[in-house]
Amino acid sequence: MQRTRLVVVLVLALGTAGLAGCGEDGDEAEQGAARAGQRLPARLDPRIAAALPPGVTLQMAQRGQRLFEAACAACHGPQGGGTQIGPALNDAEWLHIQGALDEIVQLIRAGVPNPQQFTIPMPPREGEFSDAELRDLAAYVAALKALGPPAPPPGTHAAADSAVAAGAGAPPAATPVR
Repeated sequence: MQRTRLVVVLVLALGTAGLAGCGEDGDEAEQGAARAGQRLPARLDPRIAAALPPGVTLQMAQRGQRLFEAACAACHGPQGGGTQIGPALNDAEWLHIQGALDEIVQLIRAGVPNPQQFTIPMPPREGEFSDAELRDLAAYVAALKALGPPAPPPGTHAAADSAVAAGAGAPPAATPVR
């Protein structure tokens, strides 16, 4: 009798837990992975997904994003926005290469021992990633330029200068007093 109750309670508990994960907002694969304790690749910003280089798949860029977040974001900032110790990667300006996918792979492999604008060298990652992981990481980095440089924080001189340069914040022309 007690064994039957235990089985019924377990079945109800598992059934309820399964239904709790079936919301309209969630994606079935994400919910299943979450229940299993697995992590799916993060969703890409649509601008990045639209700017993938030829031969790069969405899955490659998603895997590359996960690798970037784990190994590169500390120096290059979230989504490649740059920090005081590493350059922004979300613009079209490349400091040491032209930005081709194979060049990015090689740069990650070899590192940057003598950076042009930063005092801390980028360590070589040779052997840290498989060839496929290096390609995935490079694919994500190559597509980051679609984000463009981050906007300056509101209320700063840089924000005001940007607005004036864009014509949005230019002061009105002076009207002669008569």
